[in-house]
Amino acid sequence: MSLPRASLSAPAAQAGLTLIVLMVSIAIGLVISLAAALTYLNTADAGRVAEATGRMNEDAQAALIMLTQQLRMAGSNPIQPDRAPNSRQNPLTNPFAFRGCDSTFTDVRTATSTAALTCAGGTGTSSISVAYEGDRFNTVATSTGAATDCLGSAVPTTSASITNSSSISSTVTVAEVENRFFIGTSTGIVSPSLYCKGNAANTTAQPLVENIEDMQILYGLDNPGMPNTYGSINPGATTTNAILGYMTAAQLLADTNTINGTLPGFSPTYTLAGLTEVRRWAAVKSVRVCVLVRSAAPVFETPARYVDCQGTVVLPTDRRMRRAYTTTLLLRNR
Repeated sequence: MSLPRASLSAPAAQAGLTLIVLMVSIAIGLVISLAAALTYLNTADAGRVAEATGRMNEDAQAALIMLTQQLRMAGSNPIQPDRAPNSRQNPLTNPFAFRGCDSTFTDVRTATSTAALTCAGGTGTSSISVAYEGDRFNTVATSTGAATDCLGSAVPTTSASITNSSSISSTVTVAEVENRFFIGTSTGIVSPSLYCKGNAANTTAQPLVENIEDMQILYGLDNPGMPNTYGSINPGATTTNAILGYMTAAQLLADTNTINGTLPGFSPTYTLAGLTEVRRWAAVKSVRVCVLVRSAAPVFETPARYVDCQGTVVLPTDRRMRRAYTTTLLLRNR
């Protein structure tokens, strides 16, 4: 007896992809991969920019806080209690509360005093020397209570004779601080940094904040007739004390045509004619400081424009991020 033979059917249709469908699928996959890659790159770029911005903000804040704190101390020489009228303040050997230059003082690291500093003129990164009477309250004092400079080193002291209200003479010890701030580099730290050189013995200038590429300082003059009189300056103005305008160090020290003006509300014309350099700086009431900070490393794919401290749009040659930070402060300087 023969078994029935199984019937043979046509082979079922093969399931699969045609070449066109495969190419379309690959194209879609590439688009998705490209979109994901671009999203990742954009996120990474945004992260680098955010990180660089945060660090730049911190660097700028550190630099401006340091400069602001020091400039507000300029000329500090407190009135002492129980003193005779001619000895109310301790005598200081440095006649300058501060002294500025539109470029870096040529001997900023070596000059023995503020008066000995040499400003060669021209433009560049500004530098400034700030002086005041130091004590254990307005400086970071040593373990023995000695006043220090910007680098934490004890400053020299001098002995001075004073007279109290009972006409009894005595000797006091006076500590004078003189800190010089400028932008510089060194063999160890090649990035431009805010440096300080104090007046402690046998010390060298040290960087305080890195990646500070530029510093520009302008000086604001007030109406010297109100409320104080500086020798021959007394224009007799009846207006209240106000800033007349801001100028560079060179303009402050230049001839009277530079600083005379037809400013409304001030008559006669404001002038510093015939004054010594010390008294010209004594007429400064406010300071405007701008620091240009750069990122520690390249951030952008191509160089990006920025606005510098003079308000000029600049296209750099590298891919670092840059930003200018400005602050204005009043001085005691009186």
